[in-house]
Amino acid sequence: MTHTLLQTRFPVPFEEHMRVLTTEDRWEGELTHTRKDGRQLVVLSRQALQRDESGRPVAIMEINLDITERKRNEDALHRQAALLDLSPDAIMIREMDGTITLWGHGAELLYAWTQDEAGGRTSHSLLKTRFPEPLERINRQVRLTGQWSGELIHATRDGHEVVVQSRWLAQRNTDGTIAEILESNVDITEQKRIEAQLRQVQEMEALGTLTGGIAHDFNNILAAIIGFTEVVRDHAARNSRDKHHLDRVMEAGIRGRELIRQMLTFSRKTEQDKKPVQLSAIVRESMKLLRASIPTTVDIRVNTTYESGMAFADPVQMQQVVLNLCANAAQAMQQKGGVLDVEVSPFTVNESSGHPLEMTPGDYVRLVVRDTGSGISPATLSTRSSIPFSPRRKWGKGRASASPWSMASSNSMTGTPRWRARRGRARPSSFTSPCLPESRRVIRSLTR
Repeated sequence: MTHTLLQTRFPVPFEEHMRVLTTEDRWEGELTHTRKDGRQLVVLSRQALQRDESGRPVAIMEINLDITERKRNEDALHRQAALLDLSPDAIMIREMDGTITLWGHGAELLYAWTQDEAGGRTSHSLLKTRFPEPLERINRQVRLTGQWSGELIHATRDGHEVVVQSRWLAQRNTDGTIAEILESNVDITEQKRIEAQLRQVQEMEALGTLTGGIAHDFNNILAAIIGFTEVVRDHAARNSRDKHHLDRVMEAGIRGRELIRQMLTFSRKTEQDKKPVQLSAIVRESMKLLRASIPTTVDIRVNTTYESGMAFADPVQMQQVVLNLCANAAQAMQQKGGVLDVEVSPFTVNESSGHPLEMTPGDYVRLVVRDTGSGISPATLSTRSSIPFSPRRKWGKGRASASPWSMASSNSMTGTPRWRARRGRARPSSFTSPCLPESRRVIRSLTR
């Protein structure tokens, strides 16, 4: 028998093979045969059953095509694909026009598209690729050199953008044309975020150095102004107009000196003067200063609680935080008017309630500033809120949304700043500081 002679290996038991053949009068599939020299062949076998006039099977006509080499190549491709799946990188094989022919396991993990979903689609369209230069120029380089590398921005299945370091390697046909491209992408989104933070820290350090130098020079100028003003004021007649004007000059000079101290604090060249402060008192004093500069179309509502407790902070810097937040809020309502709501209140965090800011359990005092202005988009807030002198308004309008003095104050004091972005709606900004131990109990006892 031929099956015995060729030591045929069937894909199914021989009895099942014969049952299909006798039932359908034909069969097609792959068989393994053994040559006389012992070498095995894989053949694509087509078998047809011949019957006599009575319908009885009399012979089987079999045609075999040697596909050993093709099977060997397919097995090699499967092994290579399995090796590619071991890589954590997002690897794909595609044609020059971007049509995907292989989609690795790393690509499935990064982009959330499966092989069945991605296969046959154009990679640039599927991933909404944003190139650093025109695609035609990149393809021209691939045709000339056979490779390209650079940073790309891709979109995952859920629309989330990732930054990848991409490398393309071209495989050519015998005539030199490009057959396929192996594209390997490494997710560097977190790395880019860390690099941006590092650049921001370096910018802050450079800005602090510059600020410190300017502050020292300005301090020398102010010292002369204050000193000569004191000399002239001592010789001015009491209750005279000149004495009154010189008093205003002295007050302005002293405010300038306090501003210099804040600049030096920002540059980290001096220590802060931290002390227990009543936040509600600072807010009430700040509102008196702001009322003269805020349009009458803006209604200021202050809600402070005397029993809110005391915080440990620099009072000058704390006032700067209040003034900056309120000035920005008022600027947002300059055209149409609105309501500026400033609130100081106590609250408690316990272990069971938790808090989105991951605060430790205890008593806190919180400053909240709300306005009915146009608001700011979440995307702008997330990317610009911590950048020095990041403008939310036009030049000369309002103050920077994260002015360096406010950021230096809120970040260096024992407290937590928080901004909320709501386009077209009131957007509360808050600063939260731990309440000094026993301060609320003492204040309650004094007010009874």
